[in-house]
Amino acid sequence: MRALATALRRIQPHARTVPIEKLDPGGFATPLLPQSPAASAAGSTDPVLPLWVDWSRASGEAAALASQWAALEAGLARQVGFPRVAVPAPDGGAPAWVTTHADIDAALAARDDRSLGPQLHADLARRLALWRDAASRLGLDETDRLQDEAMSRSANLAESLIRVPAGGLTGAILKLELILRTGQAKTGDDEFPWVWLRVAIADLRRLAAGAGALGPDLSESVLRMSS
Repeated sequence: MRALATALRRIQPHARTVPIEKLDPGGFATPLLPQSPAASAAGSTDPVLPLWVDWSRASGEAAALASQWAALEAGLARQVGFPRVAVPAPDGGAPAWVTTHADIDAALAARDDRSLGPQLHADLARRLALWRDAASRLGLDETDRLQDEAMSRSANLAESLIRVPAGGLTGAILKLELILRTGQAKTGDDEFPWVWLRVAIADLRRLAAGAGALGPDLSESVLRMSS
């Protein structure tokens, strides 16, 4: 399960996940999150399905917030510039761009001339203050917080979905879809094992639909949501 949480953190920047120690270790048959509106509406359907619906919503929200955060950061960079300073190279070559006071000290540690240090530290402090002030005004930190919350919900729901026993082929297919979506580095990744997994999922969908195993009220919605 730790690998799944790591994958979720990788596909969404700035994400936090709830430690696996907080998940129910005793029974995989018990959902690990409170009953959701989607779960209540689903009634006696496959127990994986409402978790899939909730996970899709949470991961979609996290993705939208990630895009919003990136756009805000890009605008912030255009407005005040990234909080960094250039440490001149001792041989006159290209400078080294640093973003922390510790980086400044490390870059200057081997030099005899210490006169650059105070100026670089003061410049970086000024740039950091400008960045933090503008970030607060634009809502960058709040967007980051909301994204963290959405990713935490997504990670918990993913853990719950994987642990709860599937009630049929619907649940089994959705579990494989979850593994595919969180595991591959990009949509349509043709590396092993993702291309093989997509083929297996397609086979299961075809067989389940042909046998009516997904149910007349679920087959189209499940296939559309997981495509």
